[in-house]
Amino acid sequence: MARSPSGLRERLLDAALRLFVAHGYRGTSLHDIAVDAGCAKASLVYHFGCKAAILNEVLAPAVRSVTLLRERLAEEPDDSVAAEAVAGLVDLSLRYRGEMTLLLSDFAEAGAVKEWGGDGAVPSVTEALLSALSGRSSDPADRVRAAMVLGGVAVACASSRDLPAAPMREQLVHDSLRVLGRERAPTDTAT
Repeated sequence: MARSPSGLRERLLDAALRLFVAHGYRGTSLHDIAVDAGCAKASLVYHFGCKAAILNEVLAPAVRSVTLLRERLAEEPDDSVAAEAVAGLVDLSLRYRGEMTLLLSDFAEAGAVKEWGGDGAVPSVTEALLSALSGRSSDPADRVRAAMVLGGVAVACASSRDLPAAPMREQLVHDSLRVLGRERAPTDTAT
């Protein structure tokens, strides 16, 4: 039974992400990806053309999700934007742990992804997240705390890919809000 072209495409993308994370973008060849996906290198080249195009495709879902988060946060009121930014950042970082690992380990290549929208797009996404995490504060201390949360969540998710997402999410959201000075008050269950 012949495999579908879309099935091969997905296998190639899965293999590419796995190998990029394990060996880095530069340490992974087109041949490596084709072998891992169980196809000929010519098939890979037919579907993607080059390794940079594969990287674009691998990171595209994460990039789209970050863009949607950025748009959602832009409409959030100042008093709730930090909590929404934390929840969104944690959820995306957990969902895209492999991509986060790739971005952190091979930033020069991953930061050049066309899906980001060109030069200056990564810094503008970072700036939007930092602004939201700080509650749109101009206080330098709030900005430093926001940067700590952004980096901490990214590294925690990238380096803990084997841990279950649910308890990690709870811990990351709680601790991030604490670092930002926006801890949620405990609910009173006494009646």
